[in-house]
Amino acid sequence: MFSRQLKEAPWGDFPPSTIESGDAIEAIRRIKQESAKDIVLWESLSLGETFFAAGEVDAVRLVVMPVGQGSGRGRIPGGT
Repeated sequence: MFSRQLKEAPWGDFPPSTIESGDAIEAIRRIKQESAKDIVLWESLSLGETFFAAGEVDAVRLVVMPVGQGSGRGRIPGGT
């Protein structure tokens, strides 16, 4: 989990999440080297844009959940 404010992230009966609070690009590069599993980014448009700009996005899988409608920022940065 990436956060500049949280000091801990409990998840009920599950082990708490590890919190990254430094440079997000350095952190995601380290995490990708250390993990053989898929890495998922949930609902952070600004962090997603940061990873796209740094060339750290390997694949995109969109799941459509039509709960709300309206305008706003797109899920994938323009020009990508």
